[in-house]
Amino acid sequence: MIGHFIRDLPVAGDAGHIPYVYVEAVDETLDKVTANGGTIIRSPFSEGNLLVSTIHDPAGNLLGVWQLARNGEK
Repeated sequence: MIGHFIRDLPVAGDAGHIPYVYVEAVDETLDKVTANGGTIIRSPFSEGNLLVSTIHDPAGNLLGVWQLARNGEK
């Protein structure tokens, strides 16, 4: 995580801790991410009974978002 929280240090890459945030709807959240300058790193995928995706926010931070999957949703 070297450099992730200190402005003058270069970021060491995506290795390390990735915070995951619960959202009501992953698809709606991804629309907001891209509309505000972020990028989708991994499209939504099923993980057990969750729907999960990873993104870069506009500042380049790697984050995960997740929701409980609805019936039949993948």
